[in-house]
Amino acid sequence: MTEADIKEEAYKILEILISKPFSQCYCLTRDFKQLPTSPGIYAIKHKNEEILYIGKSGAIRARFRNGHNALTQAFFDRLDPADLRIATFVVTNRQIRQLSEIESLILQKVDKPKYNSRIPLVE
Repeated sequence: MTEADIKEEAYKILEILISKPFSQCYCLTRDFKQLPTSPGIYAIKHKNEEILYIGKSGAIRARFRNGHNALTQAFFDRLDPADLRIATFVVTNRQIRQLSEIESLILQKVDKPKYNSRIPLVE
């Protein structure tokens, strides 16, 4: 994939995450059993459609089952868990190799999500 292809893929994924209606995103649960086990990009969204966090994972469900700092921060900010949902985009085998770069491009395009502490730069 060329750099232009990767950028185009990243922006398509971002648009999918942003445009996914809150009602169609995954609810927070104790075991996150409904989340995909596949690698992908995910967004933690607030009910007002604001994206609070964007991340990547080699196994989305495992990422949340092992704890997630953004959810801890939301707890301390006293956000109602019912007002939070997770939007996901499962990546293809071709996209897995560029997962970090795709995440970085997405984070640079979005107005800094509240719970992303650092925005990785694309090299």
